[in-house]
Amino acid sequence: MIQIGEWQLIRVDFGRVGVATIAGEMRILEQGLHLFEPPDVFLRFVNTRIQILNLPTCVQESSDYVPLLVKANISYHIMDPLMCIDKIQDQGARKIITEVSSATIAAIIRSSTLGDMAMASKKAVKGHEAEGTTFHEKMHARF
Repeated sequence: MIQIGEWQLIRVDFGRVGVATIAGEMRILEQGLHLFEPPDVFLRFVNTRIQILNLPTCVQESSDYVPLLVKANISYHIMDPLMCIDKIQDQGARKIITEVSSATIAAIIRSSTLGDMAMASKKAVKGHEAEGTTFHEKMHARF
């Protein structure tokens, strides 16, 4: 941001948008240069790239009371910056995403037994093995 007297020159880079009030209405500023003069005001930048959040490690109990150590990463991106600012305001999107993600993971684990998780894991591994075998066979068939 560059201040030129009363005017503000804002440069919005790739992977983020700017948010400003123009004629009393909140608007999104796309990539490029934007010049503001009062009463229009630039508010902030919002990152719209895919971001990864490392959730804090915690212990959760399954529905059959088996304690499980949970470590998770969440990937997200903000699709609607205006809605994000309107709903969250200054509370911080990362903090809210962390809280909601942690609560969701805890609810899933509390509603599942260890047997349910083991069966889901076996199905996932079998699917990957089948893909790997097919890929392996295709690669060797070419040579």
